[in-house]
Amino acid sequence: VLQIIGGSLSLSAMEPTLKSSIGRNLSGLALVKSRNLEERFLQGILTHCSCLESLALIDCQGFGQIESYISFESDSLK
Repeated sequence: VLQIIGGSLSLSAMEPTLKSSIGRNLSGLALVKSRNLEERFLQGILTHCSCLESLALIDCQGFGQIESYISFESDSLK
């Protein structure tokens, strides 16, 4: 489980970590008080973190309607 508190997150900055063994084996992720979240970043998490079982977005800013770009029909997220 990984918890990231604060800061601006972008897919280009985090993609190497998400593609690494850390990302591939990540079972839980909590983003707390993140600013300027990109839709691409959240899509990248779901694409690269195949073992992800839980995703928490707590007091985050920067994206619109989450339902419009993330499908929660993923086998890994329930």
